[in-house]
Amino acid sequence: MDKPDQFFSEKFIVLELPDGQVLRAFMRPLKVKEIGLACRVAKLQEGEAKEVEYLPHIIKLVENSIDIDIDELPIEVLNNLVEVFIELNFGDAEEQQIKAQKAKKRDVIVASKLAIAFDFLIHQGHKFSDILEYTLPQVRLFQQTAVERLTGTKRVDPVKALVGAGVKLKS
Repeated sequence: MDKPDQFFSEKFIVLELPDGQVLRAFMRPLKVKEIGLACRVAKLQEGEAKEVEYLPHIIKLVENSIDIDIDELPIEVLNNLVEVFIELNFGDAEEQQIKAQKAKKRDVIVASKLAIAFDFLIHQGHKFSDILEYTLPQVRLFQQTAVERLTGTKRVDPVKALVGAGVKLKS
């Protein structure tokens, strides 16, 4: 399994503007509540929609996931940010195309699995409003940790698991 901090860390980005100015920013992974917009973008792209139809949605996702104002950035810099965003959240483009083709066949299953994941996490004590703020890797790690605890396949200290998953606990 990947290192847990890899699932919750923001990606540090250095942006070089055409005028020589350098900006530094952090980009976070998608949150669960943003999946709908990401799926809408994917559907528009699959349907061979014109770029002008889905580009604003991608820019909105990027804007929500980065800690700087992107309104004044030149288009070349925005293009780089979109590439970083896609790489951060979806990995290699070719690999993603293969996955997308397979996903078409299992859209209903994926939606069903997400509903099951929500139900499972709520049953484990998570609040729905909190789940919407989790990143996708956090959801996977919470599920994995809970399953390991329930099945006894790996002894897990719940406090360490939650702290490792990025949850701030009260003393």
